[in-house]
Amino acid sequence: MKEINIYLGLKDKFGHALIKENVIDFLNKTIRKIFNSYTILEGTGMWGTVEEPMLIIQIVGPITDVENIKNKLSNISLMYCEQFNQEAVLNTIKDIEIHMFYKN
Repeated sequence: MKEINIYLGLKDKFGHALIKENVIDFLNKTIRKIFNSYTILEGTGMWGTVEEPMLIIQIVGPITDVENIKNKLSNISLMYCEQFNQEAVLNTIKDIEIHMFYKN
């Protein structure tokens, strides 16, 4: 299993707050086309000495074609940077072990 995290800043490079609904719309048009389900976590990140609100998109699943996913994530990250005037988007991919609980 793999875990993918995509870290999206919610301020542009000039410090202006992004409209969260526009970011969610972007996710629906991009991430949702690749992944059937994901979790959106809200947090605060640091970029140098600047604190900013952020979203972390977390995907967990049996991803086998990692290079293909990396390319898609790179394209989406570039689109996010251009659309929302960002300097960078961080993506991480790691192997994980999961333990699923099912209620009978």
